[in-house]
Order: sequence, then C-alpha cells, then structure tokens
Amino acid sequence: MPVLWQGPPADAALASLQASQRMEGISASEKQRKRPLVGGALGRRKGRGRATVGIFQTVALVLLPWLIFVLTTCLFLFSYEDFPEVVWWLVGLCGVLSSALAVAGAASPPGTPLLGLGVWCCTSLGMAVALGHSLQLECLRPFSQLEGGYHMSGVDPSEPLNPHAADH
Repeated sequence: MPVLWQGPPADAALASLQASQRMEGISASEKQRKRPLVGGALGRRKGRGRATVGIFQTVALVLLPWLIFVLTTCLFLFSYEDFPEVVWWLVGLCGVLSSALAVAGAASPPGTPLLGLGVWCCTSLGMAVALGHSLQLECLRPFSQLEGGYHMSGVDPSEPLNPHAADH
C-alpha cells in the first residue's frame, strides 16, 4: 500500500503558524521588510527591489565579453592561416569556459550576474568567430596570395615569352 503525502512535518507547520500570528497586526510594507528574501537573492537590496552589482562585477560584465570578441577576431585575422588547429582549439576552450559561466550562473542564486556574463561571453564568441572567419576568407586570404606571389620554376625572365615573339 503506497504511503500518501501527509503534508509538511509538524514542526514546520507550527513554525509557519507562529510566524503568521506574529505578523497579523503589522502593515503590508512592514511584513515585506521583515520577510526574508524569497529565492535566495544574495545581493544588497536597494531601491525598488533591484540587486546592486559591485564595481568589479560591472567591469567584468563589460570587459570580459569585449576582450573575448577582440582577441578571438585577432586570432582569426593574424593566426588562422598559419595555425588553424590552434585557433579552433582556443575557440573551443573559450566556448567551454563561457558555457561553464552560464551553467554556473543558472545554478547560482538570483542576484548574481554569472548567467548574464556567460550568455554575453558565448554571444561575443559566436559573433567574433563569424566576423573573424569571414574577414580572413574575404580580405586576408586574397592579400596573402598577392603578397606571396606566384613562383615558377624553369623560367628565365630574360628570355622572350615565346620563340616567335622575337620575329615581330
């Protein structure tokens, strides 16, 4: 015979009843102030219920995605032709770390900016890969072909183009 759920334990129900009795004569705003934060928000509360973000977190939220975008684009522009495996390995590593930030943010309590940071890092990485790879293919590959020039063996530049060209 299955055991049916019988509600919360008696001590939890008693504690809830005592808390509600203590708050009966208190106004709604006073109740809100005395009630602990639901959801485990850890940030200092200010104003209309917004969690404040410290200066270090603000700098990280702005600087880290920007650095990922710039450095990944530079990897594609300056290193992809010579070391494509290394570039893709570094992009994959950065993608794993950005995803780990997003997963850690999803598991952390509300009020921490890790989820947003992880999403912005993944987005900036994707945009950098798209832009860097397209710039490398469209602009730098033709330039490197022109810069390298064509090399022909067995050709003497002082000889005429064909033997009959000297007759004209």
